[in-house]
Amino acid sequence: MKLKFLSLIKASLVAVIAGGLFVLAGCSDDDPATPKVPDPTETILQIVNGDPELSELAGYLEEFPDLSGLLGAAGTNTLFAPNNAAFESLYATPGFPEDPSDISLNLIKGVIAYHIVASKMLKDDLTPTGSGAGIATLYDNTDPCTGAKTNQVIKVNDNGTLLTGSTNNSIEILEADVLATNGVVHITKTVLIPPSVGNSLTPILGKLAATVLLGADFTTLAKVITIADCPITDVNMKITSILADPTGNTYTAFLPPNDVFSGTAALAGKTVDQLIAAYTPEQWRSILLNHIVAGTKTKADLTNGASFSTLLNPGVSNLTFADGTPGDPTADPTKSPVGKYVSSSGGATGLGGSANAPIYVADLVASNGVAHVVGQILFPN
Repeated sequence: MKLKFLSLIKASLVAVIAGGLFVLAGCSDDDPATPKVPDPTETILQIVNGDPELSELAGYLEEFPDLSGLLGAAGTNTLFAPNNAAFESLYATPGFPEDPSDISLNLIKGVIAYHIVASKMLKDDLTPTGSGAGIATLYDNTDPCTGAKTNQVIKVNDNGTLLTGSTNNSIEILEADVLATNGVVHITKTVLIPPSVGNSLTPILGKLAATVLLGADFTTLAKVITIADCPITDVNMKITSILADPTGNTYTAFLPPNDVFSGTAALAGKTVDQLIAAYTPEQWRSILLNHIVAGTKTKADLTNGASFSTLLNPGVSNLTFADGTPGDPTADPTKSPVGKYVSSSGGATGLGGSANAPIYVADLVASNGVAHVVGQILFPN
């Protein structure tokens, strides 16, 4: 009897052990119900470059070797990666430049840097920030007047969506936790806009101010406008505010591109920065106001002998137009492709004046007026 009892215990133990092995086998890594997450083999940059739905982002990263180098090197980062549909939605924003390649690269770089966090944050780490500081990104906004830097953060809403400076205040993550050897990627359906960019640029989209402040060809002019605006305490009197006028007033702006500033500096034996420093903010304000005329004056209005007062000193400071032989400015920068030339007079500023400045491009239409690209800085006489 004893032997029989022991044999029953042994049989029971075998059954238990076998059953346990069966249970363990059912929970193995090969069970499709609980798939094993493979170790990542690609960097963040390789993931972006290898995904056709992220080709727009990949193209922008190519423009910034420091950012692409960071995302392709060893380390730990998080990238919020807008897909192509996100960029298409941004491009469709009313007032957004028709050709994204016309946008200042400095502005684009700040926006791309805002999508990068210098630590690994999985979806479970993106907890609601409430009134907290938010998630620090690689983008620091620099105050153009004081030089003070403010880090631009991403906030997380209670429902797990993202809050940035975008007009969409509940940005969804389409695909989370795409693991990389150097961090993680979260794919979003909206481009993340830094709060400072959203606050400053959203009100000017489609206006003359956006033509200058967003334009890749007008970065020097934008810098000069900032210098002239910094001392002005009345926001409505700033050059930027005039060019973004929301009240229904229209203006015509004559815009010298970057090449004109560099060419003017070279003729004076200066660098561009030295040219800018040669005039006070007050003098730059006078110069800039001499580039703006009240009302909309299209190319058809710039007839031979026509003269219009500028905002510098209406009735005294004038721009006068003349017809001339059209020419190729790439061969001769004094020639106008449209055969229109402008001279400045009046103002008594002692800044020299300008004569026969060629108009390179006419009729850049904005919601509050029109702009023409000119081949000289229109100094008041």
